[in-house]
Amino acid sequence: MTLAQQRRYDTWAAGLLFFGSIVATIVNYFTKQGFWKPTLTHKALLMLLLFQPLYLAWVYFIWKGKRWAKIIYITTSALGLLAFLFLPTPADIRAAPVAARLNLNAQNVMAFSVCLLLVLSLPRPKPALEEVEATSS
Repeated sequence: MTLAQQRRYDTWAAGLLFFGSIVATIVNYFTKQGFWKPTLTHKALLMLLLFQPLYLAWVYFIWKGKRWAKIIYITTSALGLLAFLFLPTPADIRAAPVAARLNLNAQNVMAFSVCLLLVLSLPRPKPALEEVEATSS
C-alpha cells in the first residue's frame, strides 16, 4: 500500500465518523435521545458535552493518519461490537422508536466499516514507484 492509498482510507474513515455523528445527532434530536433526552441529568449532559471535543479530536487524529488513534478506535469498536452481540439489549432500546433502533444499527454498521478501513490502512506504507525512482536517480 502506498502513502496515497493509506491517506485515502484514513480520510474515508474520518469522513464516515464525522458524517455518522452528524446524522446520529439529527436522529437523536427527532427521537428525543442523547442530548435531547427529557430525563437526561445535568451530570450526564455535562459528560456528553465534555466528551464531544475529545471525540472530534480523535476523529481528527484518525484523519491525520495517527496509528495510535486507529488502534484505539479498532479496539474500542471491537469491544463495543462484542457487547452489542452478546449482552442483552436494554429495555429502553427495545422500547425506543424505530428511527432510534435503525440509528443504532446504522451506527454499528458504520463502526464496522470504519474499522475495516482502518485495518486496511494500518500497515506501514511503501514508497510509491515514482518516489523510489526519484530517490535512486
